[in-house]
Amino acid sequence: MMMRQESLEKTVLSPFALLTAEDTAKMDQAAGDHLDSLMENAGRACADVFCEHVSSENSVLIAVGAGNNGGDGYVMAHYLKERGYQVAVAAWQPPKTELAQKASKRWAFEGKMVDFSVAEAGKYAWVIDGIFGAGFSSERLLPLEISTFFKAAKNLLAIDVPSGVASNDGKLCGDVADYDLTVTFTRKRPAHLLSPASRKCGFVEVREIGIPLEALSAVDVKIFYNQPGLWHLPLQAVGNGYNKYSRGVVSIVSGALMPGAACLSAEGARRSGAGIVRVASPKEALLPLFLRTPGLIVDLEPLEVLLQNPKSNVWVCGPGLTKEEASEAFQYFSSADVHLIADAGLLGMASGNPSCLKGVSLLTPHEGEFSRLFGTEGTFNLRENEGSRMVAALAGARLLNAVLLLKGEETIIASPDGRVAINTHATPALATAGSGDVLSGVAGTCLASGLEVWEAACAAAWLHGEAGRRAAKKEGGWPIAEDVARELGHARQAAEEAHRSR
Repeated sequence: MMMRQESLEKTVLSPFALLTAEDTAKMDQAAGDHLDSLMENAGRACADVFCEHVSSENSVLIAVGAGNNGGDGYVMAHYLKERGYQVAVAAWQPPKTELAQKASKRWAFEGKMVDFSVAEAGKYAWVIDGIFGAGFSSERLLPLEISTFFKAAKNLLAIDVPSGVASNDGKLCGDVADYDLTVTFTRKRPAHLLSPASRKCGFVEVREIGIPLEALSAVDVKIFYNQPGLWHLPLQAVGNGYNKYSRGVVSIVSGALMPGAACLSAEGARRSGAGIVRVASPKEALLPLFLRTPGLIVDLEPLEVLLQNPKSNVWVCGPGLTKEEASEAFQYFSSADVHLIADAGLLGMASGNPSCLKGVSLLTPHEGEFSRLFGTEGTFNLRENEGSRMVAALAGARLLNAVLLLKGEETIIASPDGRVAINTHATPALATAGSGDVLSGVAGTCLASGLEVWEAACAAAWLHGEAGRRAAKKEGGWPIAEDVARELGHARQAAEEAHRSR
C-alpha cells in the first residue's frame, strides 16, 4: 500500500511543482485520517536523511515548536534514538496540535528533554529545527531567542524550511542562521529556490511520505521549478516534408546605431533552432549586418510591409534600439496579428508607462528595466527582502496580460493566468553585455516552434542558462555573448536528452 501511495506522489502531482503553505494546508485538510501516518512517515524520512549524512557518533538536539512541524521533530527523535544516536529534545513551546501532543507523549516516555537555551544548543554536534516549518510567512518576525539559539549550533538541519524563512516568497524574517541540510516532503517550496532564503537552506533533500490521492488532488499548483519536461520543445525531426519553415521563422527589428544587438539576437535564434531568421533593417545598418552574420536574411522593406507576411508571426523588438527607434517601430505592431517579444529599447521606451505595451506577448526585462517600467513601490518593489521578485513579476504579467520573464539570480517567468516558473539553471557568467539579446532570440525560436508563450519563455530561460554554463566552462569562466550563442545547439541537445530520459 505504501509503495502505491508513493507512486501517486510521482504521477498525480507534477514533478516540477513547488508547494506553497496554502497548498500544504489544503493537502493536510484533505488527508483527514491519514495525517497521523503522514507525520510518522515525515519524521522517519527526516531520520533517514540524517542517517545518510551523519554518523551515529554525533549527538543530536531536536528543537520543536507547538505545531505539526514540532510533531515531525518528536517522531524524528524517536527514530534516531532507535538507530543508536544520542538524542535530546528541546521544546520552544509545548505542543498544541493533537498530533504533536501524541508524538510528544511517546517521546516523554522514551527519551530525554532539555531546556531550550543557547547553552544547550552549543553542546550538541547537530541541532534539528522543527519550530515553524513551511507555514511561516513574511508577515511574522523570527523571535530573537530562536535566532540566537540556532546561531549557537555547530551544524543545522531544518525540517521543511529554516526558522525565519517565509516559504512562499523566500524572504528572511529576522536574523536567520545558515543551515547545512533541509528536508522537505513531496515537493520543494518556493523558498528553496528563491533568494535570499535559498542561500540559507543548504542542501535540500525531498522525500515522499505517502500522501493519499484525495490530498494530492486537492491542490491546483501554480508555481513550478523550470526544467525540461515542464515544457517540450519539438525534437529533431527528419523525413519528408520537414523544411526550414517547419523549424520556425523569427523576425528581429534592428536599429541604425547599434545593429550588433540585433545580430546577437539573430544568432540566439539561429543557433537555438530557428529555420529562418530575418532582420528588418534600416539602410544604415545593412553593411554591418551582412559583414557580421552572412547567413541572415536582411529586409530593407518598410516594417508595415514586412508585418503583412503571414510566415513572419514571431518578432523581437528592442535589442539595440533607441527610444525613438523603438517608438517608431512599435506603432506598427499595435495593429499586427503577431507575437511580439519586447526587450531592451522597447522596454525603455515604455518606462513609467507600462500600459502602452499591452498587446505584447512576452517581456524580458532585467531588474533595472523592470523598475523603470513599473516603478519601485508596492507589489513592484524588487529590493531584496523588502519586495518579492515573484510577486512583482506576476503583478506585471497581469497588468499587461502578457508573459513576463524577469532576469536575475533566479529568473522568474510569470503568466497572467497565475502560473510562475522559477529558473535557477544559469550562471553568473551570463552577466555580460549582449547576453540578454541572445536570450530574446532564443525566446523567439521557442515561440516559433509552436510552444505557447509561457512555456516558450521557460524553455528559453533554461536553454540560455545551459548555454551559459557550457560557455563558461569552455572559456575559463569568462564567456562573452557570442560564446553563449555558440553553445545553444548543445543546450538544445541537452534538453532533448533530458526529455527523453524522463
